[in-house]
Amino acid sequence: MTTLYVDVETCPVTDEALRTASQRGIQSFLCSTGVMQPVGYPLVQGVFRTGGRQNIVDWIAGTILNDGVCLTNDTKLADRCLQRGAKVLLPNGTLYTGGVATAAPSAPPPPKVPAASGTQPEQVRFMAALNTLLLPAAASAPPSAAAPASPGV
Repeated sequence: MTTLYVDVETCPVTDEALRTASQRGIQSFLCSTGVMQPVGYPLVQGVFRTGGRQNIVDWIAGTILNDGVCLTNDTKLADRCLQRGAKVLLPNGTLYTGGVATAAPSAPPPPKVPAASGTQPEQVRFMAALNTLLLPAAASAPPSAAAPASPGV
């Protein structure tokens, strides 16, 4: 079954990704060097690693399986995930298929995309790509794994 790994430090569309995965009953890992508590998403587990960014990169790359999806903007991590057979989606909605590693581990995270800006082309492309990657997993998820609908939906 598909599992989603979110590299919080390089992915500005974390909230959108967690919401989409939870709606489809997809287990997700929110990975960071900072302590966080994913609130309101029962299928999301926070993964906190001390000792620098490389420990998060190593954890994701060592844990992800061939049915996993990694959301990151770090091409070194992306390449390692591809070696494990996983899929990698960049925050701009591009499916990463390999290339030169250019992300600097010490680079500051990109700014968060405002949740209300649903018409930005990159965010629309990201959501469409994420839905496409997670749709097969959602179809095979047992009914009990699906997250409850949000109030008013």
